[in-house]
Amino acid sequence: MSSKESVIEALNWLGTVSTRFRPKTSEVIDKGLSIATSFEALSARDRISVQEGLPPLLHKKLFALSGFMAEAAINERDPKWIEAAVCLHLLEDFGVDYRENFRYLVLVTYAAKKINIDFKEVIERVLPIASMRSKSYLLDFSGRSDSVNSLSSFGIKEEIFGNKSQFVPV
Repeated sequence: MSSKESVIEALNWLGTVSTRFRPKTSEVIDKGLSIATSFEALSARDRISVQEGLPPLLHKKLFALSGFMAEAAINERDPKWIEAAVCLHLLEDFGVDYRENFRYLVLVTYAAKKINIDFKEVIERVLPIASMRSKSYLLDFSGRSDSVNSLSSFGIKEEIFGNKSQFVPV
């Protein structure tokens, strides 16, 4: 099976699971990490093909998954989740409404700061694989002031439940 086919197969699997609620196991975010790293490794042509074939149902699932990855980054203090979360936004390609991407990127930015990762460096690392549209939105997002990209400006806060960080509505 080619790398592109494995990304598509993983995305098809993602379409069968619920991301409406926080996953009880790590299976969903682990699969998301696999999707992100595999997507990042694809050729430009295959990335475009995957983006163009992305079913509408998966856009919201990719958003949610990036939020769960932001929580995982905080809870595990592991930067791999930050880049993977951003790559999911590249895969989704800001295809629905960029404001939804921004809402979830705020979570990723917050998590990056919390574990001392320079979010702008992450953006710079992934820009070479971004489409022109994603590049434009990512640069716009990263150029905004911290006050605009805060959790509170999106009606979200971090809470600790059972020794784990979670993002919840204010």
